[in-house]
Amino acid sequence: MALTLFGPRSPDAGLPQQFLQGLRTTGLTHWLWVLLGLMGASALVVALALGVLRVQTIATAARLTETFALVVAEQTTRTVQTIEQRLELTAHLLGHLDAANTAKGVGG
Repeated sequence: MALTLFGPRSPDAGLPQQFLQGLRTTGLTHWLWVLLGLMGASALVVALALGVLRVQTIATAARLTETFALVVAEQTTRTVQTIEQRLELTAHLLGHLDAANTAKGVGG
């Protein structure tokens, strides 16, 4: 003997229809639809708010990234300028030392 859960022999086959009929007679279906509508509207509002926040976050991140890139570029430029000045100073000092050694007859 096979056991069917949702077949025509199931004793609970009419339960959903009985439940819906009971809801119709008590007027609860109207309130269920209102509740479902409110839930759907709330979900839509939350989804729209999250979408707006996502767009704002992406725009803010882009601005911050651009600002960070400018700061890094400025620091890199300053570092390169400092290195260039030190190399020029070293070349100048070596030129003076070479001239002094040549005058003394030490190098050449």
